[in-house]
Amino acid sequence: MKVHRHHTESVANELRRKGLLSSPFLSHIPSSHPSKISSVVPLTNRFVLQGQSLLFMDAAGVYLNNRFFSPYECVFIDDLPHSRKRVLGSLRCSASLKDITIFLIQADIIRTYIDTESIMWVEQIHQRLVKVQGVHFFHRETPQRSAFGFTVGIDHFQHVSICRNIA
Repeated sequence: MKVHRHHTESVANELRRKGLLSSPFLSHIPSSHPSKISSVVPLTNRFVLQGQSLLFMDAAGVYLNNRFFSPYECVFIDDLPHSRKRVLGSLRCSASLKDITIFLIQADIIRTYIDTESIMWVEQIHQRLVKVQGVHFFHRETPQRSAFGFTVGIDHFQHVSICRNIA
């Protein structure tokens, strides 16, 4: 499945527009029970499990639905060391890891090169491993592009981890 990201389509950008985020990017996303005053984050509203949305926003910021997720650490692909796993958080339900991976990308939990533009191809390797390969585009004196890759896995404790690969 192909996933396209652009800086205008990020949760952090949406939070900055609403005055709910002063830093350039999210460092973590807490989990909580959706309240009556919370709303679904529009960029992720297509992601639903058991009839419930996964990412909400209110006056305090953004949070994951605690029915499905523990709090998650947000990571930038370039900040990860090559070939070393990093746990992002836990999954509290049964769901397609490919769909969860795409959600984590769209929710800015896995941050790719959205300050420019990136295109990724997401492939389910097996039930507990998803491979993502992509290209990001940027401009110096001339248009440039650079490849990147990572895997997302889930262990038997339902911990979701990411590992940066050499693309």
